[in-house]
Amino acid sequence: MTTKPNLFSSLIQGSAVLTVALSMGLSGVRAADTINIVFEAPGVGSKSIPIDNLALQGGKFSVKTPGEGLPTTPFPEALASHVSGDKPAEIDQAVGLLLMNKPIDALALLEPLLEKHKVSAKVPGNYWIEAARAALVAYSINRSTSKCDEIGKALSEATPAAGDDPQVALSRAMLTSLSVKIDDRISALAALSNDSSPPEVSAYASFFQGNLLKTAKRNPEALEAFLTIPSVYPTGGRVINAAAGLNAAEILANMNRRDEAVILLEDAVREGKNTVIATEAEKKIPLIK
Repeated sequence: MTTKPNLFSSLIQGSAVLTVALSMGLSGVRAADTINIVFEAPGVGSKSIPIDNLALQGGKFSVKTPGEGLPTTPFPEALASHVSGDKPAEIDQAVGLLLMNKPIDALALLEPLLEKHKVSAKVPGNYWIEAARAALVAYSINRSTSKCDEIGKALSEATPAAGDDPQVALSRAMLTSLSVKIDDRISALAALSNDSSPPEVSAYASFFQGNLLKTAKRNPEALEAFLTIPSVYPTGGRVINAAAGLNAAEILANMNRRDEAVILLEDAVREGKNTVIATEAEKKIPLIK
């Protein structure tokens, strides 16, 4: 009786040595900064392929540049197990920029990432979704409604949950017409700052709510909105925690609560490491002390 060849095994056109390596779970050498998709098949093992060398069409991956041990024919998307590799530094850098009201600079970092990582958008552990959510916020700040619709649709299709991605509701609240009373715009964001929203959405909603409250010269309420982020939604992201601390410190300094402001700025330097938030916080510390 003959055994039917495993699908992934039949796709790997390599040497017997490579097949043995795969069966032992070895994925080969990769550069430390390379983002890979790891493909797995029962009974064969795993194979890591850089996202730069992959195309996706019609539910099947294909390798752009042939190499030893790489599939020579398209293979099913279902074989993708997860994404491996370190998170691109540009994502946190871009989040820092958009929170400093520099959405164009943020998008200059995010748009190339979105294109590069698009092939991995539906693979567990991908970085495309995080970059896309940040880009959606940046487009919302810019009030680029068509881009918001485009990326919101792509996000909702990439995430496994049915319906719109939660970040789409945040975008809609941010895009509330400027002709609407500021109190109503604040209320639209406040409605998303709760336990029903994912922490990231609640954190962003509180942050932009705080900005509007500052504009309305309601500084005590703005301070509360900013301080809510690291205290109630700490898992919303280290960079937004840093940005919230930076903004709260400014209000506290104006209230002559300088010691508290310095503590928040020092936290912002630490949490916002390698972003414009940390740079700005470092500048402010000696001015407030």
